[in-house]
Order: sequence, then structure tokens, then C-alpha cells
Amino acid sequence: MGERAEEVWRMVEGFRGYGFTESHAQAFARHAYASLWLKHRYPAEFLAGVLSEMPGMWPPATWRQEARRLGVPFLPLSINRSGLRYRVEGVGGKKALRPPLTAAKGVSEEAARAILRERLRGPFTSLEDFRARLHPPVVLPESAKLSCGQTDLRKQVALPEGQTDLRKQEDLLLALAKAGAFDELHPRREALFRAGLPPGGPLLA
Repeated sequence: MGERAEEVWRMVEGFRGYGFTESHAQAFARHAYASLWLKHRYPAEFLAGVLSEMPGMWPPATWRQEARRLGVPFLPLSINRSGLRYRVEGVGGKKALRPPLTAAKGVSEEAARAILRERLRGPFTSLEDFRARLHPPVVLPESAKLSCGQTDLRKQVALPEGQTDLRKQEDLLLALAKAGAFDELHPRREALFRAGLPPGGPLLA
């Protein structure tokens, strides 16, 4: 009996490294059930949340592949429509995902916020317009007009008033041009030429 008890104890002792208590297991099961329900009912919204927060061990490329499997298309990066997070947009009666400005490799959240603050004045009309408007201190007027129907944009860009980091402006410009953020304003090759870089493919993080 003693040997049997010790054998059972060794099995339990080994299980403690990955076993859950009942309350812990219930919490995980509830989270898994809710996630599965959201993924099944609202796949675009679910994926937008996951890609924005990136919890767990799966890289963004895996989730983008899952989006394709679920039939959720991706919209291109846009200097006038992309925000700080992935978001859902309706296109032709179908939901699609718009990547954030930070999806362009080399674009920090701080830089994205500066762009969004300036965009409250109105959409960018060209690459030169973007360069000129990001040069002076970005000061948001009280009566700033919200662009692209983003009524929650002010919440995303709440930063202390201050000056854009001009030393990194050209790197920012090139990163956005290479990622295709200006494609709605200029053909990709033209945008890269105006930014001072030989044409190349998109660079998404």
C-alpha cells in the first residue's frame, strides 16, 4: 500500500507543473469559450482585437494567415485612414481589417500619434503636404475637425502639446512610403521617388 501511495504521489507531483486548480481551469475554459464565440460570430472584430493587443504566443503572421482562412481581407495601410490599432471597415458589404500606422516597420506609436494629431486638421493631400505639416510643432486647435468619420480619434491622440521629432522625420517618411501608406495619393514608385528612395516592396512589421 505504501509503495502504491508513493507512486500515486509521484504522478501528482509531476502534474503540478502544468495542472490547474478547478477554479483556474474554469476561468480558462470561460475565456476560451468566449473567444471561440466571438471568433465565430464576429471574426473581423475578434481578429482586430487580437492583432492590436497580440496576447499569447502566436506571431502576427499566423493571425494574418488565420484571417485569410476565415475570409477576412486586409485593406492597405493608409496615411489618411489608418489609426493606432487594427480596425474593422466595411467594403462592398463585407468587413475588412485596416492595419495601423505602426504596422509599417520603423513607425513608432509616438510617431503615429503625431501623425494622427496633425490629421485632425484634415487629411493629407500629398507626400509633400505630409512633410510640410509634420515640420512645425504639432498644435491641435480646440475646433479641430475629425477626419474619416473617426469620432473617437481625439481619445487616441491625447498627448502633451509639443514638437514632432524632426530628426526622425525623413526615416518616418521613407518607412511609410515603402509600406504603401501614400498609395492612395501617389503610385508607389512615385511616392518612393518623392521620398528619396529607390522603389521597393512593402515593409510590414
